[in-house]
Amino acid sequence: MFAYAGKLLFVDLSTGRHWTEPLSEMLARKHLGSRGFGAHLLMRDVPRGADPLGPDNRLIFMTGPLVGGPTPGSGRSAVITKSPATGYYGEALSGGRFWHALKYAGYDGLVLEGAAERPVSLVITDETVEIQDAGHLWGKTVLETEEALKSALGADYRVASIGPAGERGVLFAAVMNDTDRAAARTGVGTVMGAKRVKAIAVRGTQPVKVFDPAGMMAQISEMSRIARNDPWGKSLHRVGTSGGVVGLNKMGILPALNWRDGTFDLAPAIVGDAFLEKGLIDRKRACMACTLACTNVINLPTSAYGRVNPAYGGPEYESVAGFGSQLGIGDPVAIAHANQLCNAWGMDTISTGSVIAFAMEALETGLLKESDIGFPLRWGDAPAVLRLIPMIARREGIGDLLARGTRRMAERLGPAAAELAVHVKGLEVAMHEPRGKVGLMLSYAASPRGATHMEALHDPAYMRQNAGPELGFVKAFDRFELPDEKVAYVKRSEDFRSAVNSLCLCVFLVKEVGGERNVHHIVAITGAATGWGDFALEEFLKIGERNWNLARSFSVREGCRRTDDAVPLRFTKPLPSGTTQGKAIDPQAFARALDAYYDRRGWTRDGVPTRETLEGLELDDAARQLHG
Repeated sequence: MFAYAGKLLFVDLSTGRHWTEPLSEMLARKHLGSRGFGAHLLMRDVPRGADPLGPDNRLIFMTGPLVGGPTPGSGRSAVITKSPATGYYGEALSGGRFWHALKYAGYDGLVLEGAAERPVSLVITDETVEIQDAGHLWGKTVLETEEALKSALGADYRVASIGPAGERGVLFAAVMNDTDRAAARTGVGTVMGAKRVKAIAVRGTQPVKVFDPAGMMAQISEMSRIARNDPWGKSLHRVGTSGGVVGLNKMGILPALNWRDGTFDLAPAIVGDAFLEKGLIDRKRACMACTLACTNVINLPTSAYGRVNPAYGGPEYESVAGFGSQLGIGDPVAIAHANQLCNAWGMDTISTGSVIAFAMEALETGLLKESDIGFPLRWGDAPAVLRLIPMIARREGIGDLLARGTRRMAERLGPAAAELAVHVKGLEVAMHEPRGKVGLMLSYAASPRGATHMEALHDPAYMRQNAGPELGFVKAFDRFELPDEKVAYVKRSEDFRSAVNSLCLCVFLVKEVGGERNVHHIVAITGAATGWGDFALEEFLKIGERNWNLARSFSVREGCRRTDDAVPLRFTKPLPSGTTQGKAIDPQAFARALDAYYDRRGWTRDGVPTRETLEGLELDDAARQLHG
């Protein structure tokens, strides 16, 4: 079996027992990896109605066939679980080098079940799997934990860990790996903390064998060339993802002041170029095997807020918008500090920025009082934000309320707080304004895991004719409209991205639309790596569709229905300024689009995949679990 290690490692934390299960080539080709394997195991092993923070839940670290090889962007994989934030399918992706180490140790994935009685760490090598006491690490920050483990075990170990936020049950705690890489969304770090696993240290030396190395490298060369020469690829290498701040601001879709606006006057001060011009970017860092090196490394020995340690990297776009425009902060140094605090304490920057923005507006509208916070908290107040982040991680004072996420905050504060809480299924919305990207809102709503921006192409991708003919994207659509044909585009781009997320491959290396594209190169790389000589784009898309439906089936089994696929109330109100001024999501038009989407997916009008759809995708067990 090529491209795969050929087995999965299981650890029962309640008993200390560990074992392996073989990975069949049939299952590998059916699901590819990452998302597909994870959703399969959730459906198979997690009982219906299981408490996300109880021992019956699973925490799954899953790679794909390209991990451990030379494909650019293959340093990315996923942590999968039943989400404590939503109660549904939970998934968080991250890059780095930890995932390659897991594959080199001989495992395609690691599955944790049960819960340890006391804090533990897992130490995994080619030959051994050990559960070690981690009481001395409990309470330490991410960097302190990694330094302690590498000092004890060796610098060649790769570490995934949680910070104090995961230990204390913050519902948007992250699993951090390689210090600054965050599997951040859906509360995967919260589940790791509930299982009392502080860290996983891995060292592997086994090479990954591929079927056709020469053919694979030829395709990699073309794929990489296209990604590097693309204007977006060049921007990523120069200033990282935050290079898009000013462009989004000009389009009127830069989230500002808890989604009350789509423009921010200080946007030029927090764009990636401003970080570069101010000398804040010390160097660039790449995930394993990547040719783009999009991570900005910020190194400030001193600043008004203290040191910014280069070990924690630097803020990407989501963090820049979440701590910048969303909070009214135009100081890039303060944003870098906020990002560092989240990485150190182990929290999702999207959700952290969102709950603070919620609190600021709740104070402004009288739903919270300054005495509830303990100090003034106003738009643009960077010192107050930096003071509040550790309080959230420690669940100290008002931080305990914010640690519950926006949905639960709104439930505590009453009906008047509903418009302030911007989430889908309990997951805070990523920093992309859907009133100017209505197709993205459809994907936000229908996603098995809530409002994530990585499941589909964004609407500007469809604004030119023949943008991506390989995937059938030939007609141009305005970003404010959502006719049935565009709904079909959203569905098809979700299928493609679902397959990419199952490989698991970084989407920054993927060019589905625009000038020169590398869709077929990615499919060919997969075929050359695995030896599946007849592997083609349609099979790739079918796998993506299968895995999307499997993840959706888990969420549906746990209670997800059409009412969960909802537009946040705020997005039904018009934006007040910028080129998107006056635009809002029309609930009736959106309901019609959702009907059309369900029809194309083969789901009922309540959002449930039908038996026929699931059986047609070879998901017979999911069909039995949903339909008897």
